[in-house]
Amino acid sequence: MLLTIVMIVLVLVAGATMLVILLQTGNVGLGASIMGASSQMYGKKKGLDEVLERATMVLGALLMVLVLVAVRLWR
Repeated sequence: MLLTIVMIVLVLVAGATMLVILLQTGNVGLGASIMGASSQMYGKKKGLDEVLERATMVLGALLMVLVLVAVRLWR
């Protein structure tokens, strides 16, 4: 039961990590519209890049921890 919950959370975090990376590179429609608006307001997308960079680091760390927990529970 616990393994199932951990695996579901793991899949959700992996998906969120991919989405944040796509937003950071600008390959997603929403990211392009956000970046366009921030470029118009600030001239550059400084603030958005910092937020997405921190989100990527947090989600990456969470993903690593969840993988370790899942492997431990698998045994």
